Amino acid sequence: MRKIAVSKTSSIGVVQIVDKYYVMSFSEQQNEILKELTEEEAVKFLASLERTPSKAAPEFSDVLKKVTKKLSNKKGSSK
Repeated sequence: MRKIAVSKTSSIGVVQIVDKYYVMSFSEQQNEILKELTEEEAVKFLASLERTPSKAAPEFSDVLKKVTKKLSNKKGSSK
């Protein structure tokens, strides 16, 4: 699934359910199918995913290591 935030509490995404793809809206109140993609639209969508890899969120352990390193560098430079 690919989602794009529209506001703090809502987003629009493309969802695969079995062999069909749907454009959906997601909010705190409801989730709604806006459109079923045709086979041609789904193929174009999948091709676009291959061309633009998604940015994965950093692992928490990596963020922790980075922050710890910055803090130890500041601690060492303040002596």
